[in-house]
Amino acid sequence: MHGMRAGDKASFVTDAMKKALFIVFLAIGSTAAHAGPPLLDTATFGCTKAHSDAARLICSDPELADDDRRMAEMYSLARAAAMDKDAFKLAEHDAWNDRERNCHDKDCLVKWYTDQISQLTYIANTGLVDY
Repeated sequence: MHGMRAGDKASFVTDAMKKALFIVFLAIGSTAAHAGPPLLDTATFGCTKAHSDAARLICSDPELADDDRRMAEMYSLARAAAMDKDAFKLAEHDAWNDRERNCHDKDCLVKWYTDQISQLTYIANTGLVDY
């Protein structure tokens, strides 16, 4: 830059700034591309802490997040109605572990939520935990 005219210096600075901004945007875009789908944070748990495949899928899919909210509502009703609280707790713990261990795609989660909501509805209506 030493010995350049004022107009040349301004052009050089502008070109350097454009290159720097391009590199910054490229880096940001590259990071975003590896981050996966955006988290909706509309599930019943903190999506920023989603570590499993199932949790990330739920947080990135509005239909699954809706299923999660519907299941949580039914869970509250079933927990209150369950006559055997220990059996209820054990059954739900096992169901959650099964989901975490086996559900790695949307189809699996849709089926899991359908089954869970059905089971919780049964418990809410009868108080019986068939475990």
